[in-house]
Amino acid sequence: MRSSSLLLPLTFLLLCGEVAAQGKRKSSASAPPKKVSIDWRPGAWESILEEAAIRNVPVLLAFVPPEVGLLRELQNRLYRDDRFLAATADCVCVLAVDAEHKPREGGDPSKCAEFPTVACADHVKVLKELFPQFAKDGEMRLPLHVLLSPDGKERERVETNPVSDGGAARDKQIVAVTQGAVSAAGKGLERPLFVRFSRELPDAERALERNELGAAYASFREIAAMVKLGPFLQRAKAGLQEVETRGSALLAAAAEQEAAGDVTGAYDAYVAVERDLSGTPLERTAIAARTKLERGPKTREAIALHRRTREAEDLLREARELGRKGDLAKATKVLERIVRDFGDTPSGAAAAKDLASLATKQGPGR
Repeated sequence: MRSSSLLLPLTFLLLCGEVAAQGKRKSSASAPPKKVSIDWRPGAWESILEEAAIRNVPVLLAFVPPEVGLLRELQNRLYRDDRFLAATADCVCVLAVDAEHKPREGGDPSKCAEFPTVACADHVKVLKELFPQFAKDGEMRLPLHVLLSPDGKERERVETNPVSDGGAARDKQIVAVTQGAVSAAGKGLERPLFVRFSRELPDAERALERNELGAAYASFREIAAMVKLGPFLQRAKAGLQEVETRGSALLAAAAEQEAAGDVTGAYDAYVAVERDLSGTPLERTAIAARTKLERGPKTREAIALHRRTREAEDLLREARELGRKGDLAKATKVLERIVRDFGDTPSGAAAAKDLASLATKQGPGR
Protein backbone atom coordinates (compact mmCIF):
# COMPACT_ATOMS: atom_id res chain seq x y z
CA MET A 1 0.00 0.00 0.00
CA ARG A 2 2.84 2.35 0.75
CA SER A 3 4.31 1.84 -2.67
CA SER A 4 0.88 2.58 -4.19
CA SER A 5 0.54 5.77 -2.17
CA LEU A 6 3.92 6.94 -3.44
CA LEU A 7 3.17 5.98 -7.04
CA LEU A 8 0.44 8.55 -7.58
CA PRO A 9 2.49 11.60 -6.56
CA LEU A 10 5.47 10.31 -8.52
CA THR A 11 3.34 9.77 -11.64
CA PHE A 12 1.82 13.20 -11.19
CA LEU A 13 5.26 14.80 -10.96
CA LEU A 14 6.44 13.00 -14.08
CA LEU A 15 3.39 14.20 -16.00
CA CYS A 16 3.94 17.77 -14.82
CA GLY A 17 7.54 17.54 -15.91
CA GLU A 18 6.52 16.35 -19.36
CA VAL A 19 3.99 19.19 -19.70
CA ALA A 20 6.63 21.71 -18.64
CA ALA A 21 9.10 20.26 -21.13
CA GLN A 22 6.53 20.46 -23.91
CA GLY A 23 5.84 24.07 -22.93
CA LYS A 24 9.52 24.87 -23.16
CA ARG A 25 9.78 23.17 -26.55
CA LYS A 26 6.79 25.13 -27.84
CA SER A 27 8.18 28.36 -26.41
CA SER A 28 11.56 27.85 -28.05
CA ALA A 29 9.90 26.89 -31.32
CA SER A 30 7.82 30.07 -31.36
CA ALA A 31 10.73 32.34 -30.45
CA PRO A 32 12.20 34.43 -33.29
CA PRO A 33 15.34 32.95 -34.85
CA LYS A 34 18.61 34.31 -33.58
CA LYS A 35 20.88 36.26 -35.86
CA VAL A 36 23.54 33.78 -36.96
CA SER A 37 25.87 35.96 -39.02
CA ILE A 38 26.96 39.56 -39.45
CA ASP A 39 25.42 41.56 -42.28
CA TRP A 40 28.60 42.97 -43.80
CA ARG A 41 27.62 45.87 -46.03
CA PRO A 42 29.12 46.45 -49.50
CA GLY A 43 29.30 49.84 -51.15
CA ALA A 44 31.39 52.99 -51.25
CA TRP A 45 32.74 54.29 -47.94
CA GLU A 46 30.93 57.59 -48.47
CA SER A 47 27.59 55.80 -48.78
CA ILE A 48 28.36 53.74 -45.66
CA LEU A 49 28.97 56.91 -43.64
CA GLU A 50 25.86 58.51 -45.10
CA GLU A 51 23.71 55.53 -44.09
CA ALA A 52 25.14 55.55 -40.56
CA ALA A 53 24.42 59.27 -40.19
CA ILE A 54 20.87 58.95 -41.48
CA ARG A 55 20.09 55.90 -39.35
CA ASN A 56 21.97 57.26 -36.30
CA VAL A 57 23.92 54.04 -35.81
CA PRO A 58 27.67 53.36 -35.34
CA VAL A 59 29.97 51.91 -37.98
CA LEU A 60 31.91 48.75 -37.19
CA LEU A 61 34.95 48.55 -39.45
CA ALA A 62 36.74 45.20 -39.26
CA PHE A 63 40.23 44.78 -40.74
CA VAL A 64 40.57 41.00 -40.89
CA PRO A 65 43.79 39.02 -41.46
CA PRO A 66 43.89 37.13 -44.78
CA GLU A 67 45.42 33.98 -43.25
CA VAL A 68 42.84 31.18 -43.16
CA GLY A 69 43.67 30.08 -39.60
CA LEU A 70 43.26 33.54 -38.07
CA LEU A 71 40.17 34.17 -40.16
CA ARG A 72 38.58 30.93 -38.95
CA GLU A 73 39.36 31.89 -35.36
CA LEU A 74 37.31 35.07 -35.73
CA GLN A 75 34.49 33.36 -37.58
CA ASN A 76 34.14 30.51 -35.12
CA ARG A 77 34.28 32.56 -31.95
CA LEU A 78 33.84 36.34 -32.03
CA TYR A 79 31.62 36.49 -35.11
CA ARG A 80 29.31 33.87 -33.59
CA ASP A 81 29.14 35.41 -30.13
CA ASP A 82 25.47 36.12 -29.36
CA ARG A 83 26.30 39.38 -27.58
CA PHE A 84 28.40 40.57 -30.49
CA LEU A 85 25.76 39.60 -33.06
CA ALA A 86 23.11 41.45 -31.07
CA ALA A 87 25.23 44.60 -30.94
CA THR A 88 26.23 44.52 -34.60
CA ALA A 89 22.56 44.36 -35.57
CA ASP A 90 22.49 48.07 -34.66
CA CYS A 91 25.65 48.93 -36.62
CA VAL A 92 26.64 49.36 -40.22
CA CYS A 93 29.27 46.62 -40.50
CA VAL A 94 32.10 46.94 -43.02
CA LEU A 95 34.71 44.30 -43.78
CA ALA A 96 38.25 44.92 -45.00
CA VAL A 97 40.42 41.93 -45.92
CA ASP A 98 43.06 41.58 -48.62
CA ALA A 99 42.24 38.09 -49.92
CA GLU A 100 40.32 36.47 -52.75
CA HIS A 101 38.37 33.49 -51.43
CA LYS A 102 37.74 30.67 -53.85
CA PRO A 103 33.99 30.05 -54.35
CA ARG A 104 32.71 26.92 -52.70
CA GLU A 105 31.20 24.20 -54.82
CA GLY A 106 27.57 25.04 -55.54
CA GLY A 107 27.92 28.51 -54.01
CA ASP A 108 27.24 31.89 -55.59
CA PRO A 109 30.44 32.75 -57.50
CA SER A 110 29.62 36.46 -57.29
CA LYS A 111 29.80 36.40 -53.47
CA CYS A 112 32.69 35.84 -51.09
CA ALA A 113 32.84 32.22 -49.92
CA GLU A 114 33.80 33.30 -46.39
CA PHE A 115 31.58 36.38 -46.03
CA PRO A 116 28.60 35.79 -48.34
CA THR A 117 26.90 39.19 -47.95
CA VAL A 118 29.71 40.84 -49.93
CA ALA A 119 31.93 40.06 -52.90
CA CYS A 120 35.65 39.56 -52.46
CA ALA A 121 36.18 42.63 -54.63
CA ASP A 122 34.22 44.65 -52.06
CA HIS A 123 36.30 43.78 -49.00
CA VAL A 124 39.57 44.04 -50.93
CA LYS A 125 38.63 47.51 -52.20
CA VAL A 126 37.71 48.65 -48.70
CA LEU A 127 41.05 47.55 -47.32
CA LYS A 128 43.06 49.32 -50.01
CA GLU A 129 40.95 52.47 -49.71
CA LEU A 130 40.91 52.74 -45.91
CA PHE A 131 44.28 51.30 -44.91
CA PRO A 132 46.09 54.67 -45.20
CA GLN A 133 43.40 56.36 -43.07
CA PHE A 134 43.37 53.85 -40.21
CA ALA A 135 46.96 52.52 -40.21
CA LYS A 136 49.46 53.92 -37.71
CA ASP A 137 52.76 54.93 -39.24
CA GLY A 138 51.93 52.80 -42.26
CA GLU A 139 51.39 49.66 -40.19
CA MET A 140 48.34 47.81 -38.95
CA ARG A 141 48.21 44.92 -36.48
CA LEU A 142 45.41 42.55 -37.52
CA PRO A 143 42.70 41.93 -36.68
CA LEU A 144 41.73 45.54 -36.04
CA HIS A 145 38.16 46.55 -35.17
CA VAL A 146 37.31 50.24 -35.29
CA LEU A 147 34.07 51.74 -33.97
CA LEU A 148 32.93 55.02 -35.48
CA SER A 149 30.10 57.14 -34.11
CA PRO A 150 27.15 57.97 -36.41
CA ASP A 151 28.85 61.22 -37.44
CA GLY A 152 31.78 59.22 -38.87
CA LYS A 153 34.31 60.11 -36.16
CA GLU A 154 36.48 57.35 -34.74
CA ARG A 155 35.24 56.41 -31.28
CA GLU A 156 37.44 53.47 -30.27
CA ARG A 157 39.61 50.75 -31.76
CA VAL A 158 40.68 47.31 -30.60
CA GLU A 159 43.73 45.71 -32.17
CA THR A 160 45.49 42.43 -31.49
CA ASN A 161 48.01 42.58 -28.69
CA PRO A 162 50.57 39.87 -27.97
CA VAL A 163 48.71 37.84 -25.34
CA SER A 164 48.69 34.16 -24.43
CA ASP A 165 44.93 33.62 -24.11
CA GLY A 166 44.31 33.08 -27.83
CA GLY A 167 42.53 36.40 -28.23
CA ALA A 168 39.77 35.81 -25.65
CA ALA A 169 40.43 39.07 -23.82
CA ARG A 170 40.56 40.95 -27.13
CA ASP A 171 37.23 39.47 -28.22
CA LYS A 172 35.66 40.42 -24.90
CA GLN A 173 36.91 43.98 -25.35
CA ILE A 174 35.54 44.15 -28.92
CA VAL A 175 32.12 43.06 -27.70
CA ALA A 176 32.22 45.68 -24.93
CA VAL A 177 33.24 48.60 -27.15
CA THR A 178 30.65 47.63 -29.77
CA GLN A 179 27.93 47.53 -27.14
CA GLY A 180 29.18 50.87 -25.80
CA ALA A 181 29.06 52.49 -29.22
CA VAL A 182 25.50 51.29 -29.80
CA SER A 183 24.41 52.51 -26.37
CA ALA A 184 26.02 55.91 -26.87
CA ALA A 185 24.33 56.40 -30.24
CA GLY A 186 20.86 55.79 -28.80
CA LYS A 187 17.85 54.64 -30.74
CA GLY A 188 18.65 54.19 -34.42
CA LEU A 189 16.56 53.69 -37.53
CA GLU A 190 16.22 50.03 -38.52
CA ARG A 191 17.65 49.20 -41.90
CA PRO A 192 14.37 48.04 -43.51
CA LEU A 193 12.86 51.44 -42.67
CA PHE A 194 16.00 53.16 -43.97
CA VAL A 195 15.65 51.33 -47.29
CA ARG A 196 11.94 52.12 -47.47
CA PHE A 197 12.30 55.81 -46.57
CA SER A 198 15.23 56.14 -49.00
CA ARG A 199 12.67 55.41 -51.70
CA GLU A 200 9.61 57.15 -50.26
CA LEU A 201 11.22 60.45 -49.25
CA PRO A 202 12.32 61.38 -52.81
CA ASP A 203 8.88 60.27 -54.02
CA ALA A 204 7.26 62.66 -51.54
CA GLU A 205 9.54 65.49 -52.63
CA ARG A 206 8.62 64.87 -56.27
CA ALA A 207 4.92 64.83 -55.30
CA LEU A 208 5.47 68.21 -53.67
CA GLU A 209 7.03 69.51 -56.88
CA ARG A 210 3.84 68.41 -58.70
CA ASN A 211 1.81 70.22 -56.02
CA GLU A 212 0.28 66.92 -54.82
CA LEU A 213 0.19 68.22 -51.28
CA GLY A 214 -1.90 65.49 -49.63
CA ALA A 215 0.27 62.59 -50.84
CA ALA A 216 3.47 64.46 -49.95
CA TYR A 217 2.16 65.36 -46.50
CA ALA A 218 1.29 61.75 -45.62
CA SER A 219 4.84 60.54 -46.38
CA PHE A 220 6.57 63.48 -44.71
CA ARG A 221 4.46 63.06 -41.57
CA GLU A 222 5.24 59.33 -41.22
CA ILE A 223 8.97 59.82 -41.75
CA ALA A 224 9.11 62.73 -39.29
CA ALA A 225 7.32 60.61 -36.69
CA MET A 226 9.63 57.58 -37.03
CA VAL A 227 13.04 59.20 -37.60
CA LYS A 228 14.49 60.87 -34.52
CA LEU A 229 17.33 62.89 -36.06
CA GLY A 230 19.55 63.28 -39.10
CA PRO A 231 19.08 64.25 -42.76
CA PHE A 232 15.86 62.26 -43.26
CA LEU A 233 14.20 64.08 -40.39
CA GLN A 234 15.42 67.46 -41.63
CA ARG A 235 14.07 66.80 -45.14
CA ALA A 236 10.75 65.53 -43.81
CA LYS A 237 10.30 68.57 -41.57
CA ALA A 238 11.19 70.89 -44.45
CA GLY A 239 8.59 69.11 -46.59
CA LEU A 240 5.91 69.48 -43.91
CA GLN A 241 6.70 73.17 -43.58
CA GLU A 242 6.41 73.67 -47.34
CA VAL A 243 3.07 71.85 -47.45
CA GLU A 244 1.77 74.08 -44.64
CA THR A 245 3.03 77.23 -46.39
CA ARG A 246 1.42 76.33 -49.70
CA GLY A 247 -1.82 75.19 -48.07
CA SER A 248 -2.11 78.37 -46.03
CA ALA A 249 -1.60 80.42 -49.18
CA LEU A 250 -4.37 78.51 -50.97
CA LEU A 251 -6.77 79.04 -48.06
CA ALA A 252 -5.93 82.76 -47.93
CA ALA A 253 -6.61 83.12 -51.65
CA ALA A 254 -9.96 81.33 -51.26
CA ALA A 255 -10.91 83.61 -48.36
CA GLU A 256 -10.09 86.67 -50.49
CA GLN A 257 -12.41 85.38 -53.22
CA GLU A 258 -15.18 84.92 -50.67
CA ALA A 259 -14.66 88.43 -49.26
CA ALA A 260 -14.85 89.86 -52.79
CA GLY A 261 -18.27 88.25 -53.29
CA ASP A 262 -17.17 85.40 -55.56
CA VAL A 263 -18.79 82.72 -53.40
CA THR A 264 -18.86 80.03 -56.09
CA GLY A 265 -15.19 80.62 -56.93
CA ALA A 266 -14.33 80.52 -53.23
CA TYR A 267 -16.35 77.34 -52.83
CA ASP A 268 -14.42 75.61 -55.64
CA ALA A 269 -11.15 76.76 -54.07
CA TYR A 270 -12.10 75.34 -50.67
CA VAL A 271 -13.09 72.03 -52.28
CA ALA A 272 -9.72 71.92 -54.09
CA VAL A 273 -7.81 72.61 -50.86
CA GLU A 274 -9.84 69.95 -49.07
CA ARG A 275 -8.95 67.46 -51.81
CA ASP A 276 -5.28 68.39 -52.21
CA LEU A 277 -4.58 68.69 -48.47
CA SER A 278 -6.37 65.50 -47.49
CA GLY A 279 -5.00 64.25 -44.20
CA THR A 280 -3.53 67.59 -43.12
CA PRO A 281 -4.72 69.96 -40.36
CA LEU A 282 -5.53 72.51 -43.10
CA GLU A 283 -8.09 70.08 -44.54
CA ARG A 284 -10.30 70.73 -41.51
CA THR A 285 -10.12 74.49 -42.09
CA ALA A 286 -11.15 74.03 -45.72
CA ILE A 287 -14.07 71.76 -44.73
CA ALA A 288 -15.31 74.31 -42.20
CA ALA A 289 -15.17 77.13 -44.76
CA ARG A 290 -16.95 75.06 -47.41
CA THR A 291 -19.66 73.99 -44.97
CA LYS A 292 -20.25 77.61 -43.94
CA LEU A 293 -20.94 78.56 -47.57
CA GLU A 294 -23.25 75.57 -48.05
CA ARG A 295 -25.33 76.48 -44.98
CA GLY A 296 -25.10 80.26 -44.87
CA PRO A 297 -28.52 81.98 -45.41
CA LYS A 298 -27.04 84.38 -47.98
CA THR A 299 -24.99 81.82 -49.90
CA ARG A 300 -26.68 78.43 -49.66
CA GLU A 301 -29.00 78.89 -52.66
CA ALA A 302 -26.14 80.04 -54.90
CA ILE A 303 -23.94 77.18 -53.70
CA ALA A 304 -26.74 74.61 -54.16
CA LEU A 305 -27.27 75.74 -57.77
CA HIS A 306 -23.51 75.81 -58.31
CA ARG A 307 -23.18 72.23 -57.04
CA ARG A 308 -26.06 71.05 -59.21
CA THR A 309 -24.44 72.75 -62.21
CA ARG A 310 -21.12 71.04 -61.46
CA GLU A 311 -22.79 67.66 -61.00
CA ALA A 312 -24.68 68.04 -64.27
CA GLU A 313 -21.45 68.98 -66.06
CA ASP A 314 -19.75 65.85 -64.71
CA LEU A 315 -22.65 63.67 -65.85
CA LEU A 316 -22.66 65.26 -69.31
CA ARG A 317 -18.94 64.51 -69.68
CA GLU A 318 -19.61 60.93 -68.60
CA ALA A 319 -22.44 60.53 -71.15
CA ARG A 320 -20.35 61.91 -74.00
CA GLU A 321 -17.44 59.63 -73.07
CA LEU A 322 -19.80 56.65 -73.18
CA GLY A 323 -21.02 57.78 -76.58
CA ARG A 324 -17.45 58.02 -77.89
CA LYS A 325 -16.85 54.46 -76.72
CA GLY A 326 -19.98 53.30 -78.58
CA ASP A 327 -22.04 52.45 -75.50
CA LEU A 328 -25.11 54.37 -76.73
CA ALA A 329 -27.57 52.64 -74.39
CA LYS A 330 -25.75 53.77 -71.23
CA ALA A 331 -25.10 57.20 -72.72
CA THR A 332 -28.84 57.59 -73.36
CA LYS A 333 -29.73 56.70 -69.77
CA VAL A 334 -27.28 59.26 -68.37
CA LEU A 335 -28.55 61.98 -70.73
CA GLU A 336 -32.15 61.23 -69.77
CA ARG A 337 -31.23 61.62 -66.11
CA ILE A 338 -29.62 65.01 -66.78
CA VAL A 339 -32.73 66.24 -68.61
CA ARG A 340 -34.98 64.96 -65.83
CA ASP A 341 -33.02 66.05 -62.75
CA PHE A 342 -30.92 68.98 -63.99
CA GLY A 343 -33.09 70.55 -66.66
CA ASP A 344 -32.67 74.01 -65.10
CA THR A 345 -28.90 74.00 -65.71
CA PRO A 346 -26.98 74.69 -68.94
CA SER A 347 -26.08 71.00 -69.08
CA GLY A 348 -29.78 70.12 -69.14
CA ALA A 349 -30.29 71.89 -72.46
CA ALA A 350 -27.08 70.37 -73.87
CA ALA A 351 -28.20 66.89 -72.80
CA ALA A 352 -31.56 67.36 -74.57
CA LYS A 353 -29.74 68.17 -77.81
CA ASP A 354 -27.48 65.13 -77.40
CA LEU A 355 -30.53 62.93 -76.85
CA ALA A 356 -32.14 64.17 -80.03
CA SER A 357 -28.91 63.47 -81.91
CA LEU A 358 -28.70 59.94 -80.49
CA ALA A 359 -32.34 59.26 -81.41
CA THR A 360 -31.57 60.18 -84.99
CA LYS A 361 -28.57 57.84 -85.06
CA GLN A 362 -30.40 54.92 -83.47
CA GLY A 363 -33.64 55.39 -85.43
CA PRO A 364 -37.24 54.79 -84.33
CA GLY A 365 -38.00 52.39 -81.48
CA ARG A 366 -34.61 52.74 -79.80
